[in-house]
Amino acid sequence: MYTSNQEYKNRYGDKYEFVGTDSPSRFILEGDLTNHMRMGGKEGVEVVNTLDLGMIDPSGGPYIDLSTLIDNKKITKISVYSEVIMLETEE
Repeated sequence: MYTSNQEYKNRYGDKYEFVGTDSPSRFILEGDLTNHMRMGGKEGVEVVNTLDLGMIDPSGGPYIDLSTLIDNKKITKISVYSEVIMLETEE
């Protein structure tokens, strides 16, 4: 489980955090993580939609999927807009 607005380090020492937005169920994953990142679609869906992903895995971590918790709330949607990673959770 992760806590919003707290700094973490991945296995390469890169800093990142889950920054809260104007919505209590939306977070932006900030840090230098988008240079090398794997993305995966949702299970059972043939086409990968970057606005509705099943998982992301930046080089060095963190691996994030739809079971990851932020502030004890499960992620329900992962979207990547250019270099912005938006995470939505249960309300």
